[in-house]
Amino acid sequence: MRKEVIIIPFQNIKEKIEVRLLPGLIPLDNNKPGAGLIDITWDKMEKWDKPFLTVFSNNDSITHGGQLVLQQKIPGTNNQPCRILPGKHFLQEDAPLEIGKIINDFVKHNS
Repeated sequence: MRKEVIIIPFQNIKEKIEVRLLPGLIPLDNNKPGAGLIDITWDKMEKWDKPFLTVFSNNDSITHGGQLVLQQKIPGTNNQPCRILPGKHFLQEDAPLEIGKIINDFVKHNS
């Protein structure tokens, strides 16, 4: 019988400091360092007309609804399916096989 191993990434509060600081480093305000990079990225993405795949989870409090923004701003999402899978923020851990199949199908149909 195989014994299941449970790995806990953070053993105590001190180990969580980087994870807690990271969201504050995202330059959502134009006055923060790096804000210009976000503008440049959106400028490029708003011109992206090649096929663009969107896959989101149904239970992510951070990115919930983000697919709508991408679908409105990125031309390459037109006529492409948007998939919403059961999962949370780290969807690749919650639905790895489903995501793999979706990506493979997308590549096959858009190559």
